[in-house]
Amino acid sequence: MSSGPSRKMNVRASLSLLCVFIGKHLDHDWLQDCFKACIQSDKIRFKVGDKIQCNIGHFADGIVLKQWDEGNAYRVEIQNKEKHNVWAPIDVDKYIRSPK
Repeated sequence: MSSGPSRKMNVRASLSLLCVFIGKHLDHDWLQDCFKACIQSDKIRFKVGDKIQCNIGHFADGIVLKQWDEGNAYRVEIQNKEKHNVWAPIDVDKYIRSPK
């Protein structure tokens, strides 16, 4: 049996990833949604220029400046006096949401 590159590729193609979280009272649905959101796709909710709210310890109004910036789903300018830039690492409501 050959152990060349084609055999290695077949083994890699059949591998899957299993994540195990240890702890009490974990929000399994939220963890699963976060991991799914980490997979970069062309389908993210907000476009550049959209008004959103971003979690900076509390939800603050912001504007999306860029998608997929430095590995983060969004770069956001907080709409305050300082116009700080923050990043939403993944596209889930706990980090970035539509204005309420």
